[in-house]
Amino acid sequence: MNRSETGYLSSDKRYVWGDTVITIGLRAAPSEVTFAIYDSQVGEMQNVDRIRIPSAFHWPDSLKYIRSNLLDILREYRVERAGIRLTEPNARSINYERIHIEGVIQEAFASSELTHYFAGAIATIAKHLKVERAAIKLMVEGANILNVQNWDGMADKEREAVLTAMGAVNV
Repeated sequence: MNRSETGYLSSDKRYVWGDTVITIGLRAAPSEVTFAIYDSQVGEMQNVDRIRIPSAFHWPDSLKYIRSNLLDILREYRVERAGIRLTEPNARSINYERIHIEGVIQEAFASSELTHYFAGAIATIAKHLKVERAAIKLMVEGANILNVQNWDGMADKEREAVLTAMGAVNV
């Protein structure tokens, strides 16, 4: 279903384009951000892609590039809800570039027209998907428990972004 140019305010006080809630899930890495756009009405991914940081950029310009591109994606798809998969709090090695990117993404969420968003590690994503934490790990490793199209062709980061997008429906 294509969304019309007009929407309405639903009974739970969120703005809805038709009956569709479009969500985005993100998974940051030091040189790119993987994102997935999910249409909850039809129950399928609309896009799974990456924002790749040009290697010639200095670090502040890289962060600005991510923010600018993410805000453009949120507007283009009329995303209403979002989620970001954060670094695990007990990670053995901390990647500060990834953490900086995750912070910029959260700031972009706050600066956007999103109605709801969340940021969290695997346990938080599991809570929003209403599955056990162990199921998330199995799905990231390849188990297609939620029957997502093209699951076998996705990399781990893409799967994490997809699961985060699907979980954002329940924020």
